[in-house]
Amino acid sequence: MGIAVFTAEGAVVAWSDRFIEALELSQPLAGMSVDGVISTLAHRGDLGAGAPWDLAGREIARAAAAGEAETALTLPSGRRATLTWHAVPGGGTILCALPAAAP
Repeated sequence: MGIAVFTAEGAVVAWSDRFIEALELSQPLAGMSVDGVISTLAHRGDLGAGAPWDLAGREIARAAAAGEAETALTLPSGRRATLTWHAVPGGGTILCALPAAAP
């Protein structure tokens, strides 16, 4: 499982290399935000078919309203993964990425 931690403003403050690997990201998260990570996944098609900005916006709003949520992903390799959102008291978000076995 990979983990990334974001401030209340959405800026990344820490992440594990496993987070990058689990989501098949091509670069470290330095300078990215929660919105940026989700938008990247949406633009790659990981959140399904549809307009990327709509998919990303809906997913971010859903997770924010729930405080904790799970997002099912289909990664570029065809492998499935789950992104789990955890709200941090006082603000902030922890994202956990758990890849499934290879297809």
